[in-house]
Amino acid sequence: DSTPRTLALTFTTTNWSSGQAVTVRAVADGDRVSETAVLLHAGSGGGYDGASGLLRVRVKDAEAPPPRPENPPSSVLPPQVAGLFEDLVLGPGESVLLDLSRNFFDDGPLRYAAESSDPSVATAVASRAGLNVAGLSPGVATVTVTATDLDGLSVSQSFVVSVGRLVSFASARASAQEGGTVRLGLTLSRPAPSSGLTVSWSGGADGDPSTAEADAGDLDALDGTAEFAAGGTEAFIEISVLDDDDVEPAREYLLVSLAPPPAGAGWALGLSEATLEIQEGVCDRTPAIRETLRRTRECWAPTPSDLSRRGYLGLRGLGLSTLRAGDLQGLSGLRALHLHGNRLESLPAGLFEGLAALERLRLDGNRLSELPPKLLSGAPGLERLNLGDNRLESLPPGLFAGLAGLSELNLEGNPGAPFALVMRLARTDAAPWAPGPASVQARVAEGAPFALSAEVLADGAELSAPSASVPAGAMAGPPLQAEQTGPGTARLSLSGISPVPQGQCGDVQDGLYPCFRGLFLEAGPALVLFKPPPGTTDQPPMPTLSANGERASFGLDGLFSPAEADDQLSYEAESDRPDLVSIRIVGGTLVLEANEDGDEGTAVITVTATAPDGQSASLSFAVTVEFAPGSLLRSWRLDWLRGLQETAAQ
Repeated sequence: DSTPRTLALTFTTTNWSSGQAVTVRAVADGDRVSETAVLLHAGSGGGYDGASGLLRVRVKDAEAPPPRPENPPSSVLPPQVAGLFEDLVLGPGESVLLDLSRNFFDDGPLRYAAESSDPSVATAVASRAGLNVAGLSPGVATVTVTATDLDGLSVSQSFVVSVGRLVSFASARASAQEGGTVRLGLTLSRPAPSSGLTVSWSGGADGDPSTAEADAGDLDALDGTAEFAAGGTEAFIEISVLDDDDVEPAREYLLVSLAPPPAGAGWALGLSEATLEIQEGVCDRTPAIRETLRRTRECWAPTPSDLSRRGYLGLRGLGLSTLRAGDLQGLSGLRALHLHGNRLESLPAGLFEGLAALERLRLDGNRLSELPPKLLSGAPGLERLNLGDNRLESLPPGLFAGLAGLSELNLEGNPGAPFALVMRLARTDAAPWAPGPASVQARVAEGAPFALSAEVLADGAELSAPSASVPAGAMAGPPLQAEQTGPGTARLSLSGISPVPQGQCGDVQDGLYPCFRGLFLEAGPALVLFKPPPGTTDQPPMPTLSANGERASFGLDGLFSPAEADDQLSYEAESDRPDLVSIRIVGGTLVLEANEDGDEGTAVITVTATAPDGQSASLSFAVTVEFAPGSLLRSWRLDWLRGLQETAAQ
């Protein structure tokens, strides 16, 4: 009868992209009998996801005007869609007039407006007589029609107009498993000419930042051609998906685009882009993880949404000895991960990236001897971490970085336990000995598993605050300012570091235990500020040596004075005239030796003293080399020089 009925529809779809819609019509004896329902697919692409909706049905007479709803209780309802437009195929210069009353209805008169996405391909003009659609040149355009009532409320719907001879993809999507072949169909709106038709294609990024991109490493080709036989209307593009051993996202996508046919060929592009989906699934992951994630389905079947919905992964006691960096990729909803009781000796960097929801991680009872730096930075929500009963002798830098909510930690049963977390002071604005004011902060190389604080003791400096801190999950705390209060060196040291939290975890039935086990806190060495370089004497030596190999020595401790009494200075020296005066350092003594060739002159000796902190000071002085008066060597040298002059004159 004509009584309205509401039907609930639920069905299963495969390989849909997020937000894709489907429209359902009720048909009786070939005649449409209802308004339509749009069923929105809310999945994230691919897989076996359900969609549902409601379809309102009313039987109508085939000759009757389009059905109208009962009078609404209010006049504020917008116009309604009575029927959907069919997509049109027109030739250039061809037009068609559509009756808009079959597509929209309202209690009052409606005004219509139409717009074409490409007026050079097709135009659309709405009037009281209907909608006139005209094809102008080969191509594809989308026409959008809007119906507006007297209250200004409106509804719109669109359809596609294809004009002329077009080359198109038969479908906008295709998929294949790793190791398979993707087959993309192409169609012509008119038969190919007697010489056939060649169409070029290329692959690239799909432009969606939420999807993983396929690349040349996944496919045997990223470009090529397809051939239409003479008189044919179908062709195919076949792309092989390479079966590599890389752990990749569960789904990767490639946008395949058709190149425009040559100008003047009389052909244009219709649906010119298609999305290629590679179903990687979990096939290349570590076997134990692959089997756990796929359950009873094929290894390529799990979709990104399947992986993201998993909240628990139990891999206890499976004999795992290695893991791959991408084994946990896509498990963004994972809250508990149990890897204890295996034979893991190391973990790959990046293993836990993207696990923002992870709250509990058990790695105890393995054979881990070292961990990558910042191993857990990809799991900032971690609350409970168990690394007990491994072979760790030290903790890596940044292990606790980002773990602001850590409430339980176990490090017991390792050779290095209890591990020392050292809170140190470091200057951040310049070298420690540079003139002030200085900016100083507290640091913990491993990161703070809980909030740390300590009193700062200052000797020779004044501080902007009496204490320093490192927040939970941070590797460094807020800066302090230090001003020098007098000449010489200043020192800052930490005292009274906050203790390890004493809270108890566990339960009464199984027993309570400390929430933080296997570590203790200690302060690093004092930080030296404003330290001057070594001092030098105001009266350096000015020795004179005889040019017959005479030697002289000086104690360098008498030439330099360290800034700190316990600093051990190291020395280096050089002569600008080693042929005149040679030098060497024996212990803390500088030894000078004049040449034995009878040469006279002056050499400059430079001595550099370096403190343990790297600061240095240099001192230069002159050494004169001459003959002693009445020296036989001097007389011999003068006679020798005269002989040379007489020989030169002859």
